[in-house]
Amino acid sequence: MHPGGFSGRRCALQAAALFLCVSIAAAASAAGLSFETVLRSPIDLDRVIERADGGFGLLRGGRIEVVQPDRSIALLREREEGQTLVLSDGGSWIGAATHRPGAADFAPTAVFRLLDAGGEPVWEIGPTEDVAYAISRAGAVVGMSLNVNVPDRNRLRFYGEGGRLAAEVAVEGLAGGRFDAEGELFVAASTTEGLRAFDPLGTEIWRLPGARLFDVAPGGRFAAAIAGDALVSVRDGGISGRVPLDRLLVRRVAIAPDGSRIAVAGKHEIRVYEGEDLAPAFRIPVERDRFAVTSIDLGAAGGWIAVGVARDLGRGVPIEDRHP
Repeated sequence: MHPGGFSGRRCALQAAALFLCVSIAAAASAAGLSFETVLRSPIDLDRVIERADGGFGLLRGGRIEVVQPDRSIALLREREEGQTLVLSDGGSWIGAATHRPGAADFAPTAVFRLLDAGGEPVWEIGPTEDVAYAISRAGAVVGMSLNVNVPDRNRLRFYGEGGRLAAEVAVEGLAGGRFDAEGELFVAASTTEGLRAFDPLGTEIWRLPGARLFDVAPGGRFAAAIAGDALVSVRDGGISGRVPLDRLLVRRVAIAPDGSRIAVAGKHEIRVYEGEDLAPAFRIPVERDRFAVTSIDLGAAGGWIAVGVARDLGRGVPIEDRHP
Protein backbone atom coordinates (compact mmCIF):
# COMPACT_ATOMS: atom_id res chain seq x y z
CA MET A 1 0.00 0.00 0.00
CA HIS A 2 1.37 3.42 -0.88
CA PRO A 3 2.05 5.92 1.94
CA GLY A 4 -0.86 7.87 3.28
CA GLY A 5 -3.71 5.38 3.22
CA PHE A 6 -5.88 3.57 0.69
CA SER A 7 -6.04 4.77 -2.89
CA GLY A 8 -8.90 7.08 -1.96
CA ARG A 9 -9.26 8.62 -5.40
CA ARG A 10 -13.00 8.69 -5.25
CA CYS A 11 -15.35 6.67 -3.09
CA ALA A 12 -18.75 8.00 -4.09
CA LEU A 13 -20.74 6.45 -1.27
CA GLN A 14 -24.29 7.36 -2.12
CA ALA A 15 -26.76 5.27 -0.17
CA ALA A 16 -28.22 6.74 2.98
CA ALA A 17 -26.11 6.56 6.14
CA LEU A 18 -23.27 4.44 4.90
CA PHE A 19 -20.35 2.79 6.56
CA LEU A 20 -16.90 3.35 5.10
CA CYS A 21 -15.08 0.06 5.69
CA VAL A 22 -11.56 -1.00 4.82
CA SER A 23 -10.30 -4.54 4.39
CA ILE A 24 -6.85 -6.02 3.88
CA ALA A 25 -6.75 -7.39 0.32
CA ALA A 26 -3.56 -9.40 0.45
CA ALA A 27 -5.32 -12.64 1.36
CA ALA A 28 -6.34 -14.96 -1.46
CA SER A 29 -9.81 -15.61 -0.12
CA ALA A 30 -12.55 -13.73 1.65
CA ALA A 31 -11.92 -15.83 4.76
CA GLY A 32 -8.58 -14.09 5.24
CA LEU A 33 -9.98 -10.56 5.09
CA SER A 34 -10.53 -8.32 8.09
CA PHE A 35 -12.66 -5.19 8.26
CA GLU A 36 -12.37 -1.95 10.19
CA THR A 37 -15.03 0.78 10.25
CA VAL A 38 -13.29 4.09 9.63
CA LEU A 39 -16.38 6.29 9.72
CA ARG A 40 -20.10 5.98 10.37
CA SER A 41 -22.15 8.75 8.81
CA PRO A 42 -25.83 9.57 9.46
CA ILE A 43 -26.00 11.16 5.98
CA ASP A 44 -24.78 10.27 2.48
CA LEU A 45 -21.08 10.54 1.71
CA ASP A 46 -20.82 12.14 -1.72
CA ARG A 47 -17.03 11.87 -1.90
CA VAL A 48 -14.18 10.43 0.15
CA ILE A 49 -10.59 11.14 -0.92
CA GLU A 50 -7.18 10.39 0.52
CA ARG A 51 -4.99 13.10 2.01
CA ALA A 52 -1.20 12.99 2.18
CA ASP A 53 -1.29 13.16 6.00
CA GLY A 54 -3.17 9.85 6.25
CA GLY A 55 -6.56 11.44 6.77
CA PHE A 56 -9.50 11.82 4.39
CA GLY A 57 -11.34 14.65 2.70
CA LEU A 58 -15.13 14.37 2.83
CA LEU A 59 -17.94 15.93 0.87
CA ARG A 60 -21.26 15.22 2.54
CA GLY A 61 -24.45 17.12 3.19
CA GLY A 62 -23.16 20.25 1.44
CA ARG A 63 -20.12 20.40 3.72
CA ILE A 64 -16.45 19.80 2.99
CA GLU A 65 -14.70 18.29 5.99
CA VAL A 66 -11.37 16.72 6.89
CA VAL A 67 -11.09 13.47 8.83
CA GLN A 68 -7.74 13.76 10.60
CA PRO A 69 -5.46 10.72 11.06
CA ASP A 70 -6.73 10.51 14.67
CA ARG A 71 -10.32 10.38 13.22
CA SER A 72 -11.30 13.84 14.50
CA ILE A 73 -13.28 15.91 11.99
CA ALA A 74 -12.79 19.56 11.02
CA LEU A 75 -15.08 21.67 8.81
CA LEU A 76 -13.44 23.36 5.81
CA ARG A 77 -16.44 24.91 4.06
CA GLU A 78 -20.22 24.79 4.07
CA ARG A 79 -22.29 25.56 1.00
CA GLU A 80 -24.46 28.65 0.77
CA GLU A 81 -28.05 28.65 -0.50
CA GLY A 82 -28.20 27.79 -4.21
CA GLN A 83 -24.59 26.63 -4.20
CA THR A 84 -22.84 23.34 -4.97
CA LEU A 85 -19.41 22.45 -3.58
CA VAL A 86 -16.81 20.33 -5.40
CA LEU A 87 -13.79 18.65 -3.76
CA SER A 88 -10.74 18.06 -5.95
CA ASP A 89 -8.56 14.96 -6.14
CA GLY A 90 -5.93 15.22 -3.42
CA GLY A 91 -8.07 17.71 -1.47
CA SER A 92 -6.01 20.74 -2.54
CA TRP A 93 -8.84 22.66 -4.23
CA ILE A 94 -12.49 23.48 -3.61
CA GLY A 95 -14.99 24.53 -6.24
CA ALA A 96 -17.99 26.65 -5.27
CA ALA A 97 -20.67 26.96 -7.96
CA THR A 98 -23.51 29.39 -7.32
CA HIS A 99 -26.39 28.47 -9.61
CA ARG A 100 -28.73 30.76 -11.47
CA PRO A 101 -32.41 30.44 -10.42
CA GLY A 102 -33.54 26.83 -10.65
CA ALA A 103 -32.92 23.55 -8.88
CA ALA A 104 -29.43 23.32 -7.40
CA ASP A 105 -27.15 20.92 -9.34
CA PHE A 106 -29.43 21.22 -12.40
CA ALA A 107 -29.29 24.96 -13.07
CA PRO A 108 -26.58 26.81 -15.03
CA THR A 109 -23.89 28.64 -13.07
CA ALA A 110 -24.01 32.30 -12.11
CA VAL A 111 -20.49 32.26 -10.62
CA PHE A 112 -17.92 29.49 -10.23
CA ARG A 113 -15.05 30.12 -7.83
CA LEU A 114 -11.92 28.01 -7.46
CA LEU A 115 -10.61 28.12 -3.89
CA ASP A 116 -7.47 26.72 -2.35
CA ALA A 117 -7.58 24.21 0.50
CA GLY A 118 -7.73 27.07 3.00
CA GLY A 119 -10.80 28.55 1.32
CA GLU A 120 -8.99 31.50 -0.29
CA PRO A 121 -10.21 32.50 -3.80
CA VAL A 122 -7.90 31.66 -6.73
CA TRP A 123 -10.10 32.70 -9.69
CA GLU A 124 -13.74 32.96 -10.68
CA ILE A 125 -15.81 32.80 -13.86
CA GLY A 126 -19.44 33.19 -14.85
CA PRO A 127 -22.11 33.15 -15.86
CA THR A 128 -21.78 29.84 -17.76
CA GLU A 129 -24.06 27.01 -18.90
CA ASP A 130 -22.09 24.50 -16.78
CA VAL A 131 -24.08 22.64 -14.15
CA ALA A 132 -21.37 20.28 -12.77
CA TYR A 133 -17.59 20.40 -12.37
CA ALA A 134 -14.51 18.21 -11.94
CA ILE A 135 -11.24 19.53 -10.49
CA SER A 136 -7.87 17.85 -10.95
CA ARG A 137 -5.10 17.54 -8.40
CA ALA A 138 -3.27 20.38 -10.19
CA GLY A 139 -6.31 22.69 -10.20
CA ALA A 140 -7.49 22.20 -13.81
CA VAL A 141 -11.28 22.48 -14.04
CA VAL A 142 -13.77 20.88 -16.42
CA GLY A 143 -17.30 22.28 -16.52
CA MET A 144 -20.11 20.05 -17.76
CA SER A 145 -23.48 21.02 -19.24
CA LEU A 146 -25.58 17.99 -18.34
CA ASN A 147 -29.09 19.34 -18.02
CA VAL A 148 -31.39 18.67 -20.98
CA ASN A 149 -33.19 21.95 -20.22
CA VAL A 150 -30.24 24.26 -20.91
CA PRO A 151 -29.79 25.45 -24.50
CA ASP A 152 -26.05 24.77 -24.62
CA ARG A 153 -26.18 21.23 -23.24
CA ASN A 154 -23.93 18.19 -23.77
CA ARG A 155 -20.69 20.17 -23.67
CA LEU A 156 -17.40 19.98 -21.83
CA ARG A 157 -15.46 23.16 -21.07
CA PHE A 158 -11.81 22.89 -20.11
CA TYR A 159 -10.60 25.76 -17.90
CA GLY A 160 -6.91 26.40 -17.33
CA GLU A 161 -4.88 28.89 -15.33
CA GLY A 162 -6.88 31.91 -14.19
CA GLY A 163 -10.11 30.36 -15.45
CA ARG A 164 -9.11 30.73 -19.09
CA LEU A 165 -11.28 28.62 -21.43
CA ALA A 166 -8.82 26.24 -23.14
CA ALA A 167 -11.33 24.17 -25.13
CA GLU A 168 -15.02 23.42 -25.56
CA VAL A 169 -16.11 19.96 -26.73
CA ALA A 170 -19.57 18.65 -27.65
CA VAL A 171 -20.36 15.16 -26.26
CA GLU A 172 -23.73 13.72 -27.24
CA GLY A 173 -25.54 12.17 -24.29
CA LEU A 174 -23.03 13.55 -21.76
CA ALA A 175 -23.62 11.91 -18.38
CA GLY A 176 -20.58 13.12 -16.39
CA GLY A 177 -16.86 12.62 -16.09
CA ARG A 178 -13.77 12.87 -13.89
CA PHE A 179 -9.98 13.15 -13.88
CA ASP A 180 -7.57 10.36 -13.09
CA ALA A 181 -5.85 10.75 -9.71
CA GLU A 182 -2.84 12.59 -11.17
CA GLY A 183 -4.96 14.89 -13.34
CA GLU A 184 -3.36 13.78 -16.60
CA LEU A 185 -6.56 12.46 -18.20
CA PHE A 186 -10.21 13.46 -18.06
CA VAL A 187 -12.71 10.73 -19.00
CA ALA A 188 -16.24 11.71 -20.02
CA ALA A 189 -19.10 9.21 -19.92
CA SER A 190 -21.82 9.39 -22.57
CA THR A 191 -25.05 7.42 -22.84
CA THR A 192 -24.61 7.26 -26.62
CA GLU A 193 -20.85 7.56 -27.26
CA GLY A 194 -19.44 5.43 -24.41
CA LEU A 195 -16.22 6.81 -22.91
CA ARG A 196 -14.12 9.65 -24.33
CA ALA A 197 -10.74 10.59 -22.82
CA PHE A 198 -9.07 14.02 -23.05
CA ASP A 199 -5.93 15.72 -21.77
CA PRO A 200 -6.43 18.64 -19.31
CA LEU A 201 -6.54 21.13 -22.21
CA GLY A 202 -9.34 19.31 -24.03
CA THR A 203 -7.43 17.36 -26.70
CA GLU A 204 -9.09 13.99 -27.27
CA ILE A 205 -6.82 10.98 -26.56
CA TRP A 206 -9.07 7.94 -27.09
CA ARG A 207 -12.65 6.64 -27.31
CA LEU A 208 -14.28 3.45 -26.06
CA PRO A 209 -17.79 3.06 -27.57
CA GLY A 210 -20.35 1.00 -25.68
CA ALA A 211 -18.62 1.33 -22.28
CA ARG A 212 -20.16 2.79 -19.13
CA LEU A 213 -18.89 2.43 -15.52
CA PHE A 214 -15.14 3.03 -15.37
CA ASP A 215 -12.07 3.87 -13.31
CA VAL A 216 -8.68 5.19 -14.40
CA ALA A 217 -5.32 4.49 -12.79
CA PRO A 218 -3.06 7.45 -11.91
CA GLY A 219 -1.36 8.75 -15.03
CA GLY A 220 -4.29 7.72 -17.23
CA ARG A 221 -2.57 4.95 -19.24
CA PHE A 222 -4.61 2.11 -17.68
CA ALA A 223 -8.38 2.02 -17.27
CA ALA A 224 -11.16 -0.47 -16.59
CA ALA A 225 -14.76 -0.29 -17.72
CA ILE A 226 -17.96 -2.26 -18.05
CA ALA A 227 -18.81 -2.97 -21.69
CA GLY A 228 -21.96 -5.01 -22.19
CA ASP A 229 -21.83 -7.96 -19.77
CA ALA A 230 -18.04 -7.90 -19.42
CA LEU A 231 -15.22 -6.19 -17.58
CA VAL A 232 -12.63 -4.79 -20.00
CA SER A 233 -9.14 -3.46 -19.32
CA VAL A 234 -7.93 -0.53 -21.43
CA ARG A 235 -4.27 0.33 -22.03
CA ASP A 236 -3.36 3.45 -23.99
CA GLY A 237 -6.89 3.62 -25.33
CA GLY A 238 -7.13 0.03 -26.62
CA ILE A 239 -8.87 -2.96 -25.01
CA SER A 240 -6.19 -5.26 -23.57
CA GLY A 241 -8.42 -7.80 -21.81
CA ARG A 242 -12.02 -8.90 -21.34
CA VAL A 243 -13.75 -11.16 -18.83
CA PRO A 244 -17.51 -12.00 -18.68
CA LEU A 245 -19.33 -11.04 -15.48
CA ASP A 246 -22.20 -13.54 -15.70
CA ARG A 247 -24.95 -10.93 -15.41
CA LEU A 248 -23.53 -9.41 -12.23
CA LEU A 249 -25.40 -6.21 -11.38
CA VAL A 250 -22.36 -3.90 -11.36
CA ARG A 251 -22.47 -0.67 -9.39
CA ARG A 252 -18.82 0.43 -9.31
CA VAL A 253 -15.41 -0.41 -10.80
CA ALA A 254 -12.04 0.43 -9.20
CA ILE A 255 -8.35 0.09 -10.14
CA ALA A 256 -5.49 -0.08 -7.66
CA PRO A 257 -3.15 2.92 -8.06
CA ASP A 258 -0.34 0.64 -9.26
CA GLY A 259 -2.65 -1.20 -11.68
CA SER A 260 -2.11 -4.50 -9.87
CA ARG A 261 -5.79 -5.29 -9.37
CA ILE A 262 -9.27 -4.33 -10.53
CA ALA A 263 -12.33 -4.61 -8.27
CA VAL A 264 -15.95 -4.82 -9.37
CA ALA A 265 -18.72 -4.04 -6.90
CA GLY A 266 -21.94 -5.92 -7.58
CA LYS A 267 -24.98 -5.34 -5.43
CA HIS A 268 -24.32 -8.45 -3.34
CA GLU A 269 -20.80 -9.50 -4.35
CA ILE A 270 -17.32 -8.01 -4.69
CA ARG A 271 -15.03 -9.51 -7.33
CA VAL A 272 -11.32 -8.78 -7.60
CA TYR A 273 -9.21 -9.50 -10.70
CA GLU A 274 -5.50 -9.32 -11.47
CA GLY A 275 -4.76 -6.16 -13.43
CA GLU A 276 -2.25 -7.77 -15.78
CA ASP A 277 -4.48 -10.46 -17.31
CA LEU A 278 -7.88 -10.16 -15.55
CA ALA A 279 -7.39 -13.54 -13.87
CA PRO A 280 -9.84 -13.90 -10.92
CA ALA A 281 -8.18 -13.15 -7.57
CA PHE A 282 -11.07 -13.68 -5.13
CA ARG A 283 -14.74 -12.99 -4.46
CA ILE A 284 -16.43 -11.60 -1.35
CA PRO A 285 -20.14 -12.37 -1.01
CA VAL A 286 -22.35 -9.89 0.85
CA GLU A 287 -25.24 -11.03 3.01
CA ARG A 288 -28.07 -10.56 0.53
CA ASP A 289 -30.80 -10.08 3.11
CA ARG A 290 -28.89 -7.50 5.18
CA PHE A 291 -26.48 -5.46 3.06
CA ALA A 292 -25.93 -3.98 -0.39
CA VAL A 293 -22.60 -2.74 -1.76
CA THR A 294 -22.71 0.85 -3.02
CA SER A 295 -19.05 1.75 -3.69
CA ILE A 296 -15.53 0.39 -3.84
CA ASP A 297 -11.90 1.53 -4.09
CA LEU A 298 -8.49 -0.18 -4.00
CA GLY A 299 -5.03 0.41 -2.59
CA ALA A 300 -1.80 -0.85 -4.18
CA ALA A 301 -0.72 -4.52 -4.21
CA GLY A 302 -1.16 -6.12 -0.78
CA GLY A 303 -3.02 -3.04 0.41
CA TRP A 304 -6.63 -2.25 1.05
CA ILE A 305 -10.15 -2.38 -0.31
CA ALA A 306 -12.55 0.41 0.69
CA VAL A 307 -16.19 -0.63 0.53
CA GLY A 308 -19.35 1.41 0.91
CA VAL A 309 -22.20 -0.68 2.31
CA ALA A 310 -25.87 0.11 2.88
CA ARG A 311 -27.73 -1.83 5.55
CA ASP A 312 -31.25 -3.13 4.90
CA LEU A 313 -33.41 -3.10 8.02
CA GLY A 314 -35.83 -5.66 6.58
CA ARG A 315 -39.33 -5.86 5.23
CA GLY A 316 -40.94 -5.02 8.55
CA VAL A 317 -39.71 -1.42 8.14
CA PRO A 318 -41.34 1.03 5.67
CA ILE A 319 -39.36 1.16 2.41
CA GLU A 320 -38.39 4.83 2.85
CA ASP A 321 -36.72 3.95 6.18
CA ARG A 322 -35.13 0.63 5.24
CA HIS A 323 -31.66 1.68 4.10
CA PRO A 324 -29.82 3.75 6.72
